[in-house]
Amino acid sequence: MLGITTSGVNIKDIQLAPELEKNNITNIDCAITNLVSKKWEHISVNDIHKLSEEYKRSSIGFNSIQSVFYGKSLDFNNSQHHKQIVEHMKTICKYGSILNCRKVLFGSPRQRKDTGSRKNFIKIFKTIDSIMSDNGFIFNIENLERCPDTLLKRPVEIISFINEHNLKSCKLNLHLFVEDQWVEDSLLKHNLLDTIHLSNYEYTDKILLQQLPLLKGALSKIQDCPSTKIVEFQTNNILQVLKKISNM
Repeated sequence: MLGITTSGVNIKDIQLAPELEKNNITNIDCAITNLVSKKWEHISVNDIHKLSEEYKRSSIGFNSIQSVFYGKSLDFNNSQHHKQIVEHMKTICKYGSILNCRKVLFGSPRQRKDTGSRKNFIKIFKTIDSIMSDNGFIFNIENLERCPDTLLKRPVEIISFINEHNLKSCKLNLHLFVEDQWVEDSLLKHNLLDTIHLSNYEYTDKILLQQLPLLKGALSKIQDCPSTKIVEFQTNNILQVLKKISNM
């Protein structure tokens, strides 16, 4: 299945759901703050119900909730922030239940800085894993190779971290760049792989459109692995790219 992420999409002047339907896109990663145009502290349950009703009228489904810490100055390494993080994740689960979306995407480089000690990071991660598991959610961890000084940068580190700490709700959200041809089949077939994001190095639509042969090659390789549930495109000017993607 094909989808898009919405964290960087400018949706002010378009009706996103109808445009996605017209271009055969069936899933989105839901950046709630972007789709309702409010900061987390100003979002209400009523806002989430309205968002849910809007998309129920379409054929578009929510694959996961992303940008969950956007605008939040919360640090996993700071134990004084852990209570706020726990309450925020419980709120995310409540919103996800309303949206019929039981996956959460964890990119959030600001929340996973490598400070040299992992004690507090591991502690809050285990707590989040329990919250996700108790509520029937999946917590997808995204690899962040291009973000310096972050924890869990590489896919193999994420897989090892999940196994080492026996995390029940966690899986891998594999972020690939169309320029990369290094992805091993074993990674694409791994039982912890849930979702793949495709973008280009600069997240630039003009360049991405020029790289359609690379994009087609990446998609072909991914689609040969039936264990992959969904492939999503990360882009900014979504209308420009949608028509190209839907014709591939």
